[in-house]
Amino acid sequence: MEIRAIKTFITVIKHGSFKKASEVLNYSQPTVTLHIKSLEDHLGKELIVRGKTIKLTEAGHVFYKRAKSLLKEYERLEQTMDGLGNGNEGYIRIGVSEPIASLEFPKIISQFLQKHPNIEYKIEISDSDTLSKMLDQNQIDFAVCDEPEKKVNNHFQPLFEERIVLLVPKFHRFGTRNSVRLNELENELFIFTSQNYPLEIKVENEIKQATGKKYKKLIINDILAQKHYVNEGLGIAFLPSGAKDHLIPDLKKVEIEDLKTKLVIGLLMKEEVDSFGCATKQLLSLIMNYFTYKKDHEQLQVNR
Repeated sequence: MEIRAIKTFITVIKHGSFKKASEVLNYSQPTVTLHIKSLEDHLGKELIVRGKTIKLTEAGHVFYKRAKSLLKEYERLEQTMDGLGNGNEGYIRIGVSEPIASLEFPKIISQFLQKHPNIEYKIEISDSDTLSKMLDQNQIDFAVCDEPEKKVNNHFQPLFEERIVLLVPKFHRFGTRNSVRLNELENELFIFTSQNYPLEIKVENEIKQATGKKYKKLIINDILAQKHYVNEGLGIAFLPSGAKDHLIPDLKKVEIEDLKTKLVIGLLMKEEVDSFGCATKQLLSLIMNYFTYKKDHEQLQVNR
C-alpha cells in the first residue's frame, strides 16, 4: 500500500470526483483510477461506488476515516525527517561526568536549546568508566567527561585541562594560605563525591603517597552539596581551579603545589562524527568551541 495511493483516495473523496482529483494532484485521470484500484486490490474491498457522484462503501467510510489520520501522521513524520536533516529535530543521548555535569554542561545545553528548541535529549550523569561502558552498549551517543580508565572500544578526544585545587573554609588552617603541598594534608578529612570517580582516585593515590595514608574521607554523592559540607567545617574538598560557581563567600580555593593529577575534559565517542545526525554534530561543535574558548581565556589570564 503506497502513501501516494492513499493521498489520491483522500483527494478524490474531498473533491468529489476523479477528474478534480487528477487536476489537484497533477496526475492523469487513468493514474488516479489506477491508484484507487490498487488500494482496493490490496485491501480486497471495494472502497468507492462509481457513478455520477462518488459514494463510499462501508469499507470506504472506515478506510477514509483512518486514512486521514494516517496521512496527517505521515506528513508530520516527513517534517520531522526534514528537521533531522537541518538540525531542527532530533533525539540526543548524552553522557556527562561530574564535576562537568554540574559546573559546565548546563551552560552548554542552554545555549544549544535556545537555537534548537525542538531537540529532545537525555542526559546520563555518571563516572567516566560507567559512561564508557554505556557508550559501548549503545545506551548513549557520546559523553563529555574526564578520561576513563577503561575506554573499551571508545575514543577519547581531550578538549581542556584544568588544575585541581583545595576548597577550604576561611577559618581552616589553610584559610589564609595561597598554596600548600601534599605532605601538609596529613590528618585532614577529605570530602569526595564518589568511590568510583577516576579523577578522585588519582588524587587520593597521590595523597596516600605523600601522607602515608594518614587522612580520613567522607563520601557525598552530590557535588553541589559538597561545598555546604565544607562550609560547615566537616572537611575539605578538591575541585577544578576554574569552578567559580562552586564558591560561596566563606570558602577559599587553595593551590596544591605538587599535585600532578589534572582534570582532563574531553569527548568520548564510539563513532566518527560523520555518522552522527545534523543536530548531534552541531552540539558537538558547540561543546568543542566552548572548551576551546575556555582554554584560550585561561591561557590569556595566565599570560597577564
